[in-house]
Amino acid sequence: MAAVRSSQTLDEEEAAVAHLAHLSVVAAYSDEHDSDEDDDRTPPVSPLPADDPPPDAACVVCFERQPNVTLDPCGHANLCDVCVSRLVKRRCPTCRARARKVAIQRPGEQVVTKGVREVIQERKLRESKVLEDTLQVVFLGPEKVGKKTLVRKLISKFPHPTSQLNEDHHSELDVFSDGTDFSANAAIYGANVRLTVLRRTTLTSRRMVLDDVRVLKPDVLVLCCSAHVGATFNTILSWDKVLRNNFQKPRLWALLTLDDKDGPATTKFDTAHDVSGAISAIIPTDLRPKSHHICSLGEQFSIGFRSLPKDIVSLGRIARDQELAASIALEEARSLADHEAAGTIGDQAAAELVRANNGIEVPSSSTSVPGHGSRGGNSSRGNGVGRSFSLRGFRERNSNNPNGSSGQGISVSNFFNWLAGSHES
Repeated sequence: MAAVRSSQTLDEEEAAVAHLAHLSVVAAYSDEHDSDEDDDRTPPVSPLPADDPPPDAACVVCFERQPNVTLDPCGHANLCDVCVSRLVKRRCPTCRARARKVAIQRPGEQVVTKGVREVIQERKLRESKVLEDTLQVVFLGPEKVGKKTLVRKLISKFPHPTSQLNEDHHSELDVFSDGTDFSANAAIYGANVRLTVLRRTTLTSRRMVLDDVRVLKPDVLVLCCSAHVGATFNTILSWDKVLRNNFQKPRLWALLTLDDKDGPATTKFDTAHDVSGAISAIIPTDLRPKSHHICSLGEQFSIGFRSLPKDIVSLGRIARDQELAASIALEEARSLADHEAAGTIGDQAAAELVRANNGIEVPSSSTSVPGHGSRGGNSSRGNGVGRSFSLRGFRERNSNNPNGSSGQGISVSNFFNWLAGSHES
């Protein structure tokens, strides 16, 4: 019994040490918005001998890739080149010393020494380019419903031209992502797509789930459940509520079934039957999932493997277009506000700007618009577009609109409708 207790005590101590080590690693990381200014209070560090890590060692941050980076000046060599590019505070995760330079040793290449700031900037530029060219699709839901099998089957059915270069990589890296790899692993109907499975499978911490999803920068969210277990469908209903209240991204539901394990017919029917009722219960209608699919994970059939990827690509492209339109509208709103504040833009110039950028037919300044007064404040000329280009005026009209709710600020549709003349003063 003493030997058993001793073994248990050692196991507990090892677990505690591992937990403390993990906390120190996490503490060395920060959000992208954290300051990365140098800290003069960092004490001088004596370099450690840069011994090569054991062959079976793993990066102390991702626990997946092998370490290939040596930090200067502390000399620790337990990070991979991917994770070192995300050290926004530029501190060693082991000793917390400020890292100035890194020596990177990639397989078959010479050692390259760079500044940590340079490595981080290169990662941001590379990431921005990849994100621009690749749709990001995240699969999430409870464990053991077949999410990984679904993604691997999609990757196999729609292989990306560069996927063969990654055949020797660990299969988990092709399915999961920690937000460090946004490159395409599938080519679906002419689109570069990154299919990723969210590691987290429970909603014990909503904040952590939302943080995990944000890191992956999704264009489309696919919620997965088993067609054989009704409880998993109830779980994705909870997931869906959290996601639709925090992300304006298209969502799809996928019910996963196995060809060789149909299970009780009533269970399968009831689960499928609940889908339409659950969707109808979501109010307002624009918050409902865009579509739902039944997908077969067996080898004999490919049910759902045509409709699901088509919806993924089409909805992803629509989401990108809407995001671009919102960005353009916000930029134009800021530009108009700046010009108006400076008094450097006239009514006709504003109308031409809107017409050129958005294709909206705006009346010229010579056109009489009944029911609209002249522009007040900084101009005595008549307002040809029939309303002030003041954002304050737009907010007031928007908040007083009987068809809309007050206090919502500027939306893309309301902003364009207002410019086009659909709102009366």
